[in-house]
Amino acid sequence: MLQTIGQRVRAAREQHGISQAELARRLKASVNAINMLEQDAILDPRASRIIGVARELGVTTDYLL
Repeated sequence: MLQTIGQRVRAAREQHGISQAELARRLKASVNAINMLEQDAILDPRASRIIGVARELGVTTDYLL
C-alpha cells in the first residue's frame, strides 16, 4: 500500500525523535499545521513547507512526495 505524504512526514519525524511541537517550532509553523499535514488534511501543501520539512527531518522532497 502506498504511503501518503502525511504518513511519511510522521514516520520521519518519529524516527528522528522530534515532537510535532518541535517540528512546528523549527518551521515557524503552528502545531495544528503540522498535525493537519500529518493527517493529510492539507490536500496540496505548499512547496516551501515540503522543502522545510524535508530539510528538518533529513529526508528528500522526493521521499515525502
